[in-house]
Amino acid sequence: MIGAAASGFDDERDELMNERGKAWAVGKAFKRLLAATALAGGMAPAGVAHAQETQAASTRDFDIPAQSLDDALIVFARQSGYQVSSDSGLTAARRSSAVSGTMAPGQALSRLLTGTGLTFRFLGANAVRIERAPRASGDGAIRLGPVRVEATGSGAGGLQRSGSRPVQGEWASSYAAPETPLQGNRLGQAALDTPRAVSVITRDLIDDVKPFSETEIMRYVSGITARNEYQGLYSSFMLRGVMADNSTNYLRDGARVLHVTEPLLFNVERVEVIKGPNAIDYGQTAPGGLINYVSKKPLATQRYAGSLSIGSNSWHRGELDLSGPVDRDGKFLYRVTGAYEEGGAYTDYVDPERWGGALSLTWNVSEDTALNVSVEYNDIQQTSNPGLPVPDPTDLASADAIGMRNFYGETTASFTSERTYLAAELTHSLGSDWQLRAQAAHDDFSRPTQWLIHTGLTPDGQSTNREVWYTPYYDIVVDTLRLELRGTLDTGPIEHSVLVGTDYIRDKTDGGAWTILTLPALDIHDPVVSSTPLDNPIPGKRRDDTRAWGIFLQDVMDFGNGWGAQFGLRYDRVRDKTIPETANAVSPNAALTFKPDDVSLLYVSYASSFEPNYNANLIGGGKADPSRGKQVEIGAKRIWLDGRMTTTAALFQLEKTNIPTPSNSNPGFSEQTGKVRIRGIELEASGEPVKGLNLIAQMTLLDPETRRDGNAAIVGKRLARSTKTTVSIWATYRLPDALDAWQIGGGLTHKGTMPIDGTNSVEVPDYTIADAFIGWNAADNMRLSANIRNLTDARYYTDATGSGGAFTSAYPGAPRSILLSLDARF
Repeated sequence: MIGAAASGFDDERDELMNERGKAWAVGKAFKRLLAATALAGGMAPAGVAHAQETQAASTRDFDIPAQSLDDALIVFARQSGYQVSSDSGLTAARRSSAVSGTMAPGQALSRLLTGTGLTFRFLGANAVRIERAPRASGDGAIRLGPVRVEATGSGAGGLQRSGSRPVQGEWASSYAAPETPLQGNRLGQAALDTPRAVSVITRDLIDDVKPFSETEIMRYVSGITARNEYQGLYSSFMLRGVMADNSTNYLRDGARVLHVTEPLLFNVERVEVIKGPNAIDYGQTAPGGLINYVSKKPLATQRYAGSLSIGSNSWHRGELDLSGPVDRDGKFLYRVTGAYEEGGAYTDYVDPERWGGALSLTWNVSEDTALNVSVEYNDIQQTSNPGLPVPDPTDLASADAIGMRNFYGETTASFTSERTYLAAELTHSLGSDWQLRAQAAHDDFSRPTQWLIHTGLTPDGQSTNREVWYTPYYDIVVDTLRLELRGTLDTGPIEHSVLVGTDYIRDKTDGGAWTILTLPALDIHDPVVSSTPLDNPIPGKRRDDTRAWGIFLQDVMDFGNGWGAQFGLRYDRVRDKTIPETANAVSPNAALTFKPDDVSLLYVSYASSFEPNYNANLIGGGKADPSRGKQVEIGAKRIWLDGRMTTTAALFQLEKTNIPTPSNSNPGFSEQTGKVRIRGIELEASGEPVKGLNLIAQMTLLDPETRRDGNAAIVGKRLARSTKTTVSIWATYRLPDALDAWQIGGGLTHKGTMPIDGTNSVEVPDYTIADAFIGWNAADNMRLSANIRNLTDARYYTDATGSGGAFTSAYPGAPRSILLSLDARF
């Protein structure tokens, strides 16, 4: 499905929507129905369902180059103000025709679809649905499908953003994207059509929240919690109670990337979180789910945007986003984005500095072929921060007595990372129903690391012992190659959307040996800043070279009357050349779906995953089999209120088996008997339930448990760092009438307790925090806003370290801060 991500302005549509209301919409729909019926006999196949506009005021200026149909429909939605939807996969393998000139939206869409084998029908005054054109009969005549106009409420028409709702001006937000094709789903299905739980963080939400770190937006996603990595240098995520692998479970535009530093979000259009095992799409992965960052791509219409922000703790940030056609014909498109930010840390001497830039170019080679190439560079520098010591190791709350600004690190222990990401994607239409897609990506990451930790208190309890682990270099390169063929075919009454492909991934790591240095102890209440030289590293190298190859087949079947099924099978071969060892795996998935109507999905699905177990040291010296993940999920999804509101619900059981655990009968060896099980419920809602109110909300209930392990102390206990309950909501409200230039809103987040080890001997307490937001549209293309984080200045802890019933360090959440921003778009 294609969401109408509009970004222009159209006062006429707003006036029609606000002043004429339902009566106008119904009358207009009736006129369209009459026009479509009268014209049906003489239409070209691509336009059999379009309703001709009868008033000159309904015409629009269109300039849409020939390109992939998915992209063309997004441009059409932006230029027409229409909301566009389709069945999953229907538009993915097709190319559009070019459209240029002043005409009615229905006429423009008819031209756009010429030669694609598709048609459309109106769902309301400003909403259309793309469908397969009726097949020709034996006499060669086109049998027209029903031309139908469905009832529409006051939400019809108006300027649409992100495929959800009518808004006034450029600065209304949309947090729902149920009809946008998912790049993290190899089939290109939309969230509504995917038979598993999927969450989408829209760019509108990112722009409203103005996150300092990605954790601040991930908290509004069900089934996900964060933990600190390298003492707060970045966050890793638990998905459905299972830690996401930083090497395999993160994607950029569907290609594997490393997640070993805080990602900058200036070039991210949206974030897709796909829950549960997913070997069918990406091979070796941890079973909790995947996180896919979708990059900003070139636009066919000019767009210039920028923002400036200043805030607490000397935080300042600037962003730039420029896009449009290079030439008059729109064969070449570009997009340039960049950002710089500095400050914002509440701890003395940390002083983060982050900046990056990106360039993306699209070449519409022909009506059948398009090439996109992109490059992005990120640079991050800050001082390593070990967190706070815990005066009473049995009570995390005792850290409340420690000043939040206290610094227990070394000014010489810096964390510097550089990343260069290169990607290319070629799509070629082989006809109206088939498309070839080739993708190549290169992720090059460098991070010399100095990592400080607290190791416990001195005997008098007044000072904290410290260590630093450092390595002079740590370089990782991940290369991805993927080739896919997808399209549609029929076997009797059954319609198939088929995907077949292969991929190759190489992950190469080169690093220096870790040097461990004991540092002088510091007073826990009055630490004296020091600058211990971190030189003379231990000589040595660490090297790893893993190569993975996979082949896969997926088939989405439509049986008619709303019933469908999905089956897939994948074979993987993963070889670690350093050890060397090889792992092989066959991973199936399946789903049964039922769509009572165009805006609902009921499903039951099965999914699987695998993770190699190298150097498992099994009894007898045999090679370990991969760990296996499997999940059964039952779910329901629906779009409400004429597309303005989306709800999802999922009930699942996830298991991971074949986990190597210590052998009780043979100490020093392992057995593959470990098993964990997570049962859970996830509920999400996003969109505009009432006029002017936009929200995203989630509730997650998990029961994560270790079922079998060689360590009896953790059997029957909660998984380390898992959280049973999370609840969150972010909402903004546009004030009515004369005050409609103003928005108010904020967020509320509750996170339950979190054990920090498998024995559950110590746990981080639960917490609830509130944020606030206010925005003022100074002009149609300019907004001033203020964000207040941790409105009540609550003292809480996001993570901690320790074991055996004792804490060694604590990581507090950020205190209250304020951020003032000026955003402009042209």
